[in-house]
Amino acid sequence: MAGYLNIKFAGFSSLQDLGRKAYMAYGISSNGALDTYSYLLGNELVGNHAPEASIEITAFDFMMSSTVDVPVCITGAPAELTIDGEPVSAEQRVILPAGKMLAVKKIHAGLRVYIAVGGGIDAEVRLGSCSFDSVGRLGERLRNGHQLALKQPSLHYRQACG
Repeated sequence: MAGYLNIKFAGFSSLQDLGRKAYMAYGISSNGALDTYSYLLGNELVGNHAPEASIEITAFDFMMSSTVDVPVCITGAPAELTIDGEPVSAEQRVILPAGKMLAVKKIHAGLRVYIAVGGGIDAEVRLGSCSFDSVGRLGERLRNGHQLALKQPSLHYRQACG
């Protein structure tokens, strides 16, 4: 069963991974998650065996839902985190139930928040990375209404939570 993340309010967000390290000699910046620790922590806590693309949220509020139950982990700067209005904790794997709204609001004492998704997001890889680069026009900035495909969410859900 295919699953999707539906971005309701994107603010200033994008997909990030560890970046494009091999192309700096050609004038292509490495990009990637700016808070590497938080990015890697989220992937580890959500149970991804290798770092997968994560959503990087910069400064502004963000809201999304999923079409299937999926494990997520939110890391980075302190923020108000809720699923359908109920508070959730950072730096813990939680299940985002299908149809429920995950909201990140009031980011403070930092600029970036990461959402790692169990099983990963099916992101286009260009030059070895899915990371957004506005100058090189690589990757994508997320937008309201954006739909992101998940990599085998039901299989990963069973492995992580079953």
